[in-house]
Amino acid sequence: MLRVCVGNFHVQFLAPSSKDQAACYYISPALCRSRNPQVPSAIAASFSHVNASTLATYQLPFAPALISKSTGLPAFAEPLDMDDLLLSISVDLIWREIRNDALQMGREENEIYLDMGASELLAGILQSTVLQWHSFEEALSALLASKLSSELAPKHRWHAVIHTAFTKGSSLSGTPIRSLIMEDLIAIKERDPACPSLGHAFLYFKGFHGIQLHRVANWLWQNGQRSLATLFQSRVSEVFGMDIHPAAQLGSYIMMDHATGIVIGETARVGNGCTLLHGVTLGGNGKQQGDRHPKLGMNVLVGAGASILGNVTIGNGAKIGASAVVLSDIPSFATAVGCPAKVSCIASIDVI
Repeated sequence: MLRVCVGNFHVQFLAPSSKDQAACYYISPALCRSRNPQVPSAIAASFSHVNASTLATYQLPFAPALISKSTGLPAFAEPLDMDDLLLSISVDLIWREIRNDALQMGREENEIYLDMGASELLAGILQSTVLQWHSFEEALSALLASKLSSELAPKHRWHAVIHTAFTKGSSLSGTPIRSLIMEDLIAIKERDPACPSLGHAFLYFKGFHGIQLHRVANWLWQNGQRSLATLFQSRVSEVFGMDIHPAAQLGSYIMMDHATGIVIGETARVGNGCTLLHGVTLGGNGKQQGDRHPKLGMNVLVGAGASILGNVTIGNGAKIGASAVVLSDIPSFATAVGCPAKVSCIASIDVI
């Protein structure tokens, strides 16, 4: 097992059992800019979800300008933003793992002979969606564009908008969209026992696909492209059966399992780490104008078919039972069930 150390002033990949495998890239403190003194959680999570073999052969996703004569280590001509550097490394590691997963899928299929062109079917999909692309953002943009494309709006037009959002866009809070994408992917691998790998989530989980297209629509909405954002909402609803208003705010590490029938209204907010199952509605109650939709705290679980209606608050860590109808605030760490929903218990929290 590799020990990975990522700090503000150095990036170091160590294999304690073998000096030959060790690689160290030192970045001078004088050449660093960092808005966040802590290592972003995304890169720590990415390290925990890639194989040791991926890290053992990993190289930084860019070339240093020169090698320092005094230290023999890479030197950089321009100041580095550590947040951007760590995000680039994290995305690159996740992308390498997805490519490895795609190769493994191809090997699994080749072990069994299927007479129906199955080999060409899977190999063609893996090649066109993963293996032919050089970056995470390019591949996901192409995959989603192919799903949205139609005779009226061909793939290349969708691809141009999606790729721009993934590489240049950010959430209302300023978090880069590509960071949020990676965190959502990791959330699926961590929380869905039916997900065998990051590659499967990337290729086949429509909840993940719908969330990322919502992030594109939300970025367009916040930048005044509201008609285009609404087009994305409409097309995603047609293709994936998910209807999320472009103005709705989604946090990070979001998972929408199965995702069919999920509806999220304009003024809804979904906090970091939330899980929504199929058929969930975060809607209005028909009696309000303006801010009229639910606000979910962090790490909320909403069961299949549940409806949360009106401008109500669901506290951190709360659980909403399947088919519940929530019409009032639910406290943190409570479990609410029934129609109308009532709190059945509140988990005790040990404070250390």
